[in-house]
Amino acid sequence: MNCGDRIIIVGGGPAGASLAIRLARLGFKVDLFEERRFPRHKLCGEFISPECVRHFAQLGLLDRIEGAGGARLRRTVFYSSRGRSFVVPSAWFGGHAWGLSRARLDDLLLDQARRAGAEIHAETRVTGLIEEDGRIVGVIARNAVGTQQLSAELIVDATGRRRALARKFERSRTNASRRAPSLVAFKTHLRGARPSNETCEIYLYRCGYGGLSPVEDGLCNLCFIVAAHEVRAHGGDADALLRRIVCTNARAAKTLRDARAVLPWSSASIERFGRMKLAPAPNLLAVGDAASFIDPFTGSGLLLALESGETLAHAIETNWRSAGAWDELKGDYARRYEARFGRRLHWCAAFRRFAFAPQRAIEAGAMLLAASERALRHVAQATRARRAR
Repeated sequence: MNCGDRIIIVGGGPAGASLAIRLARLGFKVDLFEERRFPRHKLCGEFISPECVRHFAQLGLLDRIEGAGGARLRRTVFYSSRGRSFVVPSAWFGGHAWGLSRARLDDLLLDQARRAGAEIHAETRVTGLIEEDGRIVGVIARNAVGTQQLSAELIVDATGRRRALARKFERSRTNASRRAPSLVAFKTHLRGARPSNETCEIYLYRCGYGGLSPVEDGLCNLCFIVAAHEVRAHGGDADALLRRIVCTNARAAKTLRDARAVLPWSSASIERFGRMKLAPAPNLLAVGDAASFIDPFTGSGLLLALESGETLAHAIETNWRSAGAWDELKGDYARRYEARFGRRLHWCAAFRRFAFAPQRAIEAGAMLLAASERALRHVAQATRARRAR
């Protein structure tokens, strides 16, 4: 079989599904593997920044997203532990933001990928990579029916923070072990939380931070990060961590006082933020969180997924019309990625030190940002990528 135009994408989240839509429309044969059944809930802040509108319009999804019942968010308010606050208006980024569950958003994106012509292998787990002369030339996948092998000239890891394909290759070469996580994230949906109207609230506290964002159906999404040693000290009990750590923030304690969870808690360890390998192996590229994990306090994680899918699609369109153009594609993708995201990732690393600074430093920083709109706007816009050319 001539697989010169076939591209395999593993992972059906926003990065993988949006990339599949773009590539299918360009005429590539796209096979997308997703191990979970959709719709499904996903650990995420569920904050869709205003810049995503352009991507949804390009993907043919804007009307469906706007009709999905998400909450409009006009501002994000950051609260220090003692209640000092500063406000980032959504209008600074081009309009209002949305709060929409990943269950609804991801289902819409994956359905659009199917409509665009991508072959969706649902509830199918990629268990291995096929290598030939040091190159990745296909995948081994398993589902309820059995095991299959599928060859392609290009494979994309869109498995998020897990970097499942990259890890498989790394382990096959070096027996590399995973880092011990320093942070753990938790997420649920709440009923009875009372954030300010049309507002995403961010709570700063010792050893972490959390965000509360209204979503559809009158619910709020709560996602928070705490230090791994605190998780161990509390036996991994999310409710205890919420009461004893998150609610040491005065605003969080007030807003969440009468809230109750309507979803089981989900959790995930976080080994690192920032840049990963864009090309973990020959013929294997990374996109979305598998390429870079952006700090959740920026509110731009979903935006990065859509932007990185667009960036890779442009690089593939330019370089991959003939099989064997790996070096050109890898180099072009790296250049485009750095131009678009390098500055943002650099600034996020600096701001991360503020988010995990001692409480006294956080209080002082919050006071300064509240007093200077110009400084605050500069900080907020530094967490956004430059537009693609």
